[in-house]
Amino acid sequence: VGLVGEGRRAGRAGYAVMNEDKAVGAITSGILSPTLGHPIAMAFVDPDVAEVGTVLSVDVRGKTLSVTVVELPFYQRS
Repeated sequence: VGLVGEGRRAGRAGYAVMNEDKAVGAITSGILSPTLGHPIAMAFVDPDVAEVGTVLSVDVRGKTLSVTVVELPFYQRS
């Protein structure tokens, strides 16, 4: 799935994706997108939480960050 976050910190490969206190997946790649201006990531998650709009969390260097499941691709030229 695609994930988007807020702020300037991005989840990286191997970081756990959490739903409340339960690990539901892992990030496969992540970066701060200069085009979109916020963190984006791709992750494998349990099908139960893969619906677009689902809010999950990622622990990034000791801070819990909120991420939202989004449709891919992250950006489409008009």
